[in-house]
Amino acid sequence: LAEKNNFTKSIPGILNNIGLVFTNQGNYPEALKKLYETLRAANEVNNKFVFGSALNNIAIVHFYQGKMDEADSAYKKTLDIAVQMNDSIRIIYAYNNIGEVNLEQKNTAGALDNFNKAYQLALLKNNPEMEVVITNNLGNTYLKEDSLQLALHQYENALQLSRQKDYGLATCKALLGLANVRYRQGMLKEALVNGLDGLEKAKQMGQTQLSRDANKIVADIYEKSGDGMNALKH
Repeated sequence: LAEKNNFTKSIPGILNNIGLVFTNQGNYPEALKKLYETLRAANEVNNKFVFGSALNNIAIVHFYQGKMDEADSAYKKTLDIAVQMNDSIRIIYAYNNIGEVNLEQKNTAGALDNFNKAYQLALLKNNPEMEVVITNNLGNTYLKEDSLQLALHQYENALQLSRQKDYGLATCKALLGLANVRYRQGMLKEALVNGLDGLEKAKQMGQTQLSRDANKIVADIYEKSGDGMNALKH
C-alpha cells in the first residue's frame, strides 16, 4: 500500500515532465493535454509545487503559440500559488514572465511595473541571475518605448553584471540590446562592435534564434553604413 501511495504521489511530476518533452518538441496540443492531466493529478494529492509548475508550463506553451491572454492568465495563477507558498524564486519568475507577456502585448507600462517588482525582489533575495535577466528585459521595454538613454543604461548594467558572473546568454542579449540602441542613435561603429560581439557569442553557444537576431542587426548596421557587400553576408 505504501508503495502504491508513493507511486500515486509521483504521477504528477512524471506527467509534468512528459508535458515538457512535448513542449520542447513543439507538439503543443499533446503538451497541453499532459499538463492539464498534471493539474488534475497534482490536485488529487495536494501537490501545490507541481500544480504551480504545470500552470507555469501551460503558460509557456500559450506564450509560444502567441496566445498572450491565455499565457497572462496562467502566469497570474502561477503567481497566486507562489505567493501562497511564500516561494520567492517563483514569485520573481512569475512577475518577470507576466512582464514578458505585457511586452508582447505592447503594454509597456504593465511590463515596467512587473519587471520592477521582479527586480526589487531579486535584489532583496540576492538572485543575480534573475537580476540580469530582468535588467535586459527592462532594456527591451525602454527600447520598445524608444526611450533610448534609459534602454542604454539597462543594457550596460546587464552587460557589466553578466560578465562579472559569466552569464553567457545574458551577455549576448545585452550586447544585441546595445547594438540596437546605438544603431538607432546613429552610433554605427559602436553598434557594429556590439553586434559582432553578440553574434560571435550566440554562435559559440549554439543559440540559433539569437544568431538570427544578431545577423539581422549586423546586416542593418552595414547597410546603413553604406557597406552593402558585408550586409549581404549577414
